[in-house]
Amino acid sequence: MHLLFILEFKHMKDLRSPSQTENAILNILASHEFPGNIEIKNQLNNCKVRTIDKDGSIEIKINADKKRANVKERIPVEAKLETDTYPIYFLLHVIDGYAVELEVYKADSSGYDHINKIENLSKLHVFA
Repeated sequence: MHLLFILEFKHMKDLRSPSQTENAILNILASHEFPGNIEIKNQLNNCKVRTIDKDGSIEIKINADKKRANVKERIPVEAKLETDTYPIYFLLHVIDGYAVELEVYKADSSGYDHINKIENLSKLHVFA
């Protein structure tokens, strides 16, 4: 029991507010029309995040008082960002009606330096 509490506490210490780029991508995804998007958008307001890989994927922690979204799929919305080389994909994961992760990966699997190095979101194509 004590070890579990310590591990959970450590993860809580790593939580932070989303960066400007992370927040912009989350807002773009949640603003796209799909079942449950209004609740997801509300969940993402004042959420906390933790970076979980070198590509910039983030775990999302939302406030307990947020309403569950009636989402039909684990990944209800995703986006593709065209770059000079290979596209970068952003997948919003939802479990039991709550946003839990923004997965980021480059199409050639070579890895991406970090989500916060993205400067131009105008080439971001969102689809549900």
